[in-house]
Amino acid sequence: MSFPQPFNSLPQILVRQDGPVLASIEAGFGPPHVVEARRELDFDGPCGRRAFLIVEGWAYTYKILQDGSRQVVEIAVAGDMLGLHGLLSGHRDLQAATAAPSIVRQMSAGSLAGLLRASPDAAVALCATAARSHELLTERLVDVARRTAVDRLGHLLLELKHRLARAGLGTRTSYRCPLTQQLLADALGLTGIHVNRTLRQLRDAGLVTMHDGVVEIHDEPRLARLVGYEPPTESDAVPSGAIAALQAATTQRWG
Repeated sequence: MSFPQPFNSLPQILVRQDGPVLASIEAGFGPPHVVEARRELDFDGPCGRRAFLIVEGWAYTYKILQDGSRQVVEIAVAGDMLGLHGLLSGHRDLQAATAAPSIVRQMSAGSLAGLLRASPDAAVALCATAARSHELLTERLVDVARRTAVDRLGHLLLELKHRLARAGLGTRTSYRCPLTQQLLADALGLTGIHVNRTLRQLRDAGLVTMHDGVVEIHDEPRLARLVGYEPPTESDAVPSGAIAALQAATTQRWG
């Protein structure tokens, strides 16, 4: 693995900020380091709580239930952060692990607090990143509560395609995906057997194939209509009044 240059690894909503804000955000992260596949990412570091930026690779958060089963909560690709909400709230109730060899950077609670005090603009950008994570969690909640197996899996595979495209990964119709069928099942509230059966349904319908770690979307418009997927839209602008509002909140939380 080669280490990306500074700024290139930051989430796209952060990269859009101007030079001084971007430099402040960049300084809040530690240096990049390599983590092998299927390794834990400990949110409780030797110097306290921390979050992780996935520079390259795949990771996920999860919770182990009383019966020993696992619920995957978030799936992170290049440019995503894991654990930011824990730094903001001071509460950690999830574990995290890599799904593939990855490059990660860390942000400590102290670094986040300093950044929030020093740069309201950077704070707005980081909170926007947290808001996007919340949007993805909302989709997973709808998955397990209401969507059919075909809708759940098709929606997630399209979502991952667009998220990877924003990071400059994948092609127009395909992307590499190291997620096992069991991990997909744990994310979607299904069994591994059900995921396998659903993949066959999508393949037989000429919509999707998943083989040897590659997802191929054969007919994206038809798949999107079938599962009710709407491609994400991104705004380059920070909402009006957000900086002043967050500055006030920052003073109350960290002052």
